[in-house]
Amino acid sequence: MTAEAVSPTELALRVAARQGGTTVIVVIARADSEELKEFRLTLESELEVSVPTEADGLLGLLKKSDWIAGPWFVEVTEQDVTGEGASAIEERRSRLRDATLILYGSRERLDTLLTHTPHLRSWIGGQVFHLAPVRDLTSERLEQLRAAFGMSDEQFLEAVGNSQRALEPHEVEWLALLGRTNVRKA
Repeated sequence: MTAEAVSPTELALRVAARQGGTTVIVVIARADSEELKEFRLTLESELEVSVPTEADGLLGLLKKSDWIAGPWFVEVTEQDVTGEGASAIEERRSRLRDATLILYGSRERLDTLLTHTPHLRSWIGGQVFHLAPVRDLTSERLEQLRAAFGMSDEQFLEAVGNSQRALEPHEVEWLALLGRTNVRKA
């Protein structure tokens, strides 16, 4: 399973922007991770609703009603990934109507679930994410900028500080990532 690394805030904004229909998103994260907590808080703020958590896993949620709607956080449980549990999920997946499901758990458990639920997997498509700490994404992007423009942060700051021209978008981004938006001389 290939997962895209995104910040919790970016993923929350992507999910909140979806309108109508059923959306199933897979997030590789521990239930107690800070990134998952940040994602949840941002999503609830964007949706302006409290998003319930289903403690009994996806199968538990699907057994509750013939019609599942709205946003849900669902931790994938051991019961969900057994052959019998996965078969029951496949049979009941049509109960998801205008639902936004955020399935989360370990990579191994999510891999097993998606292997045994091909129809659910087809709904998910490429919506598999790993919540990266913002500092990790910042470091990665700074490395990309340094390589692309062939200069260190110090060289960049000096060049931008001495320039009188308008800043390019990548320069604004670089300054923001460095926390140095005040580098321009008055």
